[in-house]
Amino acid sequence: MAAVEGGNLTYAARVNHVALGAASRRISNFELLMGKPLLKRHARSVTLTQTGQVVADSVGRILEELNALGNLSYNSNPLDSKSVRLLANSITILEHLPDIIRQFKETSPDVKIEVQESRSWETEHALRQDCARIAFISRIENPEPVDGFHHFEFLRQPFVLVTHATHPLAKKKSVKIADILDYDFIGLPPASVILSCVQDEARLLGKVLRMPIEVSSNLAAYHMVSTGVGITVAPKLIVDKLKKGFDLRSIKLEGKLKPLKTMVYHVAEEKLNVTEVKLLHFLRTYKNKNPSITFQHE
Repeated sequence: MAAVEGGNLTYAARVNHVALGAASRRISNFELLMGKPLLKRHARSVTLTQTGQVVADSVGRILEELNALGNLSYNSNPLDSKSVRLLANSITILEHLPDIIRQFKETSPDVKIEVQESRSWETEHALRQDCARIAFISRIENPEPVDGFHHFEFLRQPFVLVTHATHPLAKKKSVKIADILDYDFIGLPPASVILSCVQDEARLLGKVLRMPIEVSSNLAAYHMVSTGVGITVAPKLIVDKLKKGFDLRSIKLEGKLKPLKTMVYHVAEEKLNVTEVKLLHFLRTYKNKNPSITFQHE
């Protein structure tokens, strides 16, 4: 739908936070599934074929119904002044939210915090549909504005190669993408920004990732690596946490892979309840009070 709205694949890739090549592959795979082309590809734009128009109309109606259900669910469960609802992706939940909630509850023990796991692109859609007021979004590219919302950077961290302690690469201090392409890579979810970026880097080298195993979540990929069956790429801080329970190694990745930015999006403070405002201020100061979440580039 983003390709239709923006008139080109570059726009679709940007708003869905995936690489251009990944966006093109998704559409091509969908066309194979439908058995007919959905887009006419021009030099700098795309337009719908007749079949594509039918599909776009049908998908548009489905999205409208889902948005209506989402708004109904949100509005039928209003928050009182001592409640907070957070949307966050799995990386943020695994890395920081437990400690954030623990510290916040120490000063505000009577508040209720509802955490909903949501992929970053789903979270942005929820924000646009007024289904959330505070949310974490992780992305590699610079943050896109969301109408009616403010944002600030909560964390920036590099990606690292993750291997088992016995892997041939485990003893290296740093590697390039070219160094990892001859080893089995644990395939991440198709919508993964991490996977798309690594695949694009490999494509520039004229190679493809070897992915004999594909999993549905980042956490599943880390578990696979901990058994010694492959390697993957992950944000540095989450690997540092997982190393305590798994026999994993993290290796610095050299090259053009940009760091992962975790942003906090929120509506204007006058629209938040007292507890939400208090949590928002807490999030702004949390990083300064917890230097362990700040990565110093080597």
